[in-house]
Amino acid sequence: MFNLAKWLNYVPAKEREGIALDRREWWWDVSGAYKVGPLVQAIGRLFPERAVLYVESPTMAPEVAEFLKARAPAKSTKVFMATIWPRPQVAHMSITAKHIAEFLTLTEQQNGHQICEHLHVYQDEKVLLEGFDVLDSHPVSISAEISEGQVKTFAEQLKCTYKKSAGRKRASFEG
Repeated sequence: MFNLAKWLNYVPAKEREGIALDRREWWWDVSGAYKVGPLVQAIGRLFPERAVLYVESPTMAPEVAEFLKARAPAKSTKVFMATIWPRPQVAHMSITAKHIAEFLTLTEQQNGHQICEHLHVYQDEKVLLEGFDVLDSHPVSISAEISEGQVKTFAEQLKCTYKKSAGRKRASFEG
């Protein structure tokens, strides 16, 4: 039988399932124009070393994929994949001060889209930060579990604004 999804290289809905930010109550939205390097640096300051950075991009440079995979956690969690087409590469990196510093060096050598389209942070199977199309100035959403003081510092580091957002269902990426 002919598999149209495989031939077109798109990701069916079932394969995109995974953990996502809980938006049933409220969360923080941080808005502004992002560059990957400063965003990664701010993430390294905001989240504990037990957290994991998830990166998704259909145009990820091979050296970025290799770098991230070499720093993958022993156990990763399946994260909601927003890219439908073309099929993206995904990678998970343990957040440590050393990994963040090394990743910052790599971000200076790459075009932003060669690093990520979507960028998330999770810990213990709970999404703490969700960033879809972050290089296209879409807001980064942060879990309500993170204090306002921490979010304010994060936003200031990025020269962005932040606000509390009301609960709603996650946006559909069905196209």
